[in-house]
Amino acid sequence: TFPLTDPEVAFGYAMGVVNNRFVFMATDAAHGSEPWVSDGTAAGTHLLVDLKEGPESTGLGPQSHVVAAGTLFFCGEYTEYPSKHLWATDGTIGGTYRVMETPISPLIAAGDKVVCALYDYETREHLDAYDLWLSDGTPEGTRSLLSHTAVRYTPDPHPYEYFAPVFLPARRLLLFPGDDGYKGSEPWALFIPPEPTPRFTMTPEGCQPSRTVTLDASSTTTPEGTAIASYAWDMGDGTTLEGVRIEHTYAADASGVQHICLTVANDAGYAVTRCRDFCIHNRFLRGDANASAALDIADAIFLLSHLFARGPAPDCADAADANDDEKLDIADAVKILGHLFASEGPLPPPFGTCGIETVEDALDCRAFKPCGP
Repeated sequence: TFPLTDPEVAFGYAMGVVNNRFVFMATDAAHGSEPWVSDGTAAGTHLLVDLKEGPESTGLGPQSHVVAAGTLFFCGEYTEYPSKHLWATDGTIGGTYRVMETPISPLIAAGDKVVCALYDYETREHLDAYDLWLSDGTPEGTRSLLSHTAVRYTPDPHPYEYFAPVFLPARRLLLFPGDDGYKGSEPWALFIPPEPTPRFTMTPEGCQPSRTVTLDASSTTTPEGTAIASYAWDMGDGTTLEGVRIEHTYAADASGVQHICLTVANDAGYAVTRCRDFCIHNRFLRGDANASAALDIADAIFLLSHLFARGPAPDCADAADANDDEKLDIADAVKILGHLFASEGPLPPPFGTCGIETVEDALDCRAFKPCGP
């Protein structure tokens, strides 16, 4: 038996277990009350996300989290927006993200998805009326369930008469207290379609020189009692492929963003499509930050304006990264000026002639017109 956190960290309450990681609320002086995660070791116990930066707490409540299909959904405030929004996590820092700006709170797991509640400001008959939403953890997979009806979810219509929503997986029915404005709050049933939830990884990600992409949809889920019938890929260049894992190499003259879509169908007759962008790195000239086809003082001015005067960002960050250190800062402007006026020698390649990054880096080059495709 051993402690997982420092004495300065106070445990709050459990949020759930996802992918063999325990997510919980905890409080410390530097971050306030925020989500933490532990793999069962002291070294693997740490802050998961600081939604409200600094010592101010995020404002999560003990009822605002649900685990569905290996994803923990929770509702919390964060620095940029004061209201509570829907978040999701797989238990890792990189896998923690905001799903929607809409202030919806998770209520109950419905198979591999989660049902959420959104306060209905337009309903005047009730002081406590909500729309119900369904989410698979993506913005495009989050939608209203009641917007086409007059029914609204009423979680606490009368004292001592509350019942929580219940999901019946065998019949795909969500039972909840609702009011259509005529008979008061009564039990209602809502059918949740047994749709698959497409998920896929992409290697490599971001804008990289590689023209070969590997896609893996093995994390796709479909409701209990159904089976996946097909995986159909549209690679964005006219190529279509099938299979749970595929590899595709784009043509030598392909560049820029390729819109890749996966359509998953199950044996219940439902099909859902999800898309992501794969970016093939464009050719560029090192130091030509403003993409004018010339390296001059205007490039240093353009970069300084972006960094310190809210000027436009370069379309090709790699071109503006004059010292090739995988970040844009004042050192890049100094590097350009040193080359132009202090005889400090050439910039890192590609310099003088168009080329691409030969190794993967943290920057991208979505467009650079002087070098064409």
